[in-house]
Amino acid sequence: MTKSFFLSLFFLSLLIPSFSSVEAGGFYGERRQAVNTFFESAAEIFANGSESAQNNLQALLSDDFKRYIKPSSLNQPAIDWETWRSDMVRFSQTLFDTFEIDIERMTWGKNRVILEASSSADLIGGGTYGQEYVFILEFNSEGKIFSFTEYVDSLYSACFFGLIDCN
Repeated sequence: MTKSFFLSLFFLSLLIPSFSSVEAGGFYGERRQAVNTFFESAAEIFANGSESAQNNLQALLSDDFKRYIKPSSLNQPAIDWETWRSDMVRFSQTLFDTFEIDIERMTWGKNRVILEASSSADLIGGGTYGQEYVFILEFNSEGKIFSFTEYVDSLYSACFFGLIDCN
């Protein structure tokens, strides 16, 4: 089986018609493009560690960017871009054979985008992975993403990554 990572952008075709011409351009158009590039680039990194995707994603981020995994009961520290990049590349090489994520809903605010999503994956050594998420992207005044928060199913994550024994 070849390693692949599929990012469904179906949500864009549903959301774009709902914006008025004023909302679709300018500020919201820039944020929509940044979100699109963010997830497309992350997908490429998970798929093959693509250097160009890493550069594209990094260009969207502020110098003080942090990624958070919540809830706090998972005891995951905030990480910077280099740590997150390294984790994505490592997961593409050691964990996921295929990975699919579907964005189900998206809500926009002035400096924040909130997305509901779910994922499913085949693992390199056999087995499957799946998760439900709420993603929050926050933008600074220059339009750069300074915060990416990922809310996950904490019990499933803790079991899957061996933080607790679920057998």
